[in-house]
Amino acid sequence: MEVFFVDYGDVEYLSCDKLLPMPVVLRRMPFQAIECSCLDVEPLNVQWTEDDCDAFHNLFYDKNLLAQVCHSMPCYCGPTGCLQLMEILEIHWNLIVPR
Repeated sequence: MEVFFVDYGDVEYLSCDKLLPMPVVLRRMPFQAIECSCLDVEPLNVQWTEDDCDAFHNLFYDKNLLAQVCHSMPCYCGPTGCLQLMEILEIHWNLIVPR
């Protein structure tokens, strides 16, 4: 059975004895993660290597980022977004509370 992990986009093939039925309450919920790509970000080579992934991770790990959706397109598991990531150097939270 092919299993698609929506959080990281991995695909794994598992035998049926490794699978459990998903509770109905979870099947009714929308995905809690969506597939995205980053605007103008490509691997150094044709395919992403482990070194490429490590470099990308190191650029953004433990930083405050703002993700702006540039455009989206349909995908079999829901919409796919193309994001532009911007580092937030200073955070000012303004809360708007309805009266």
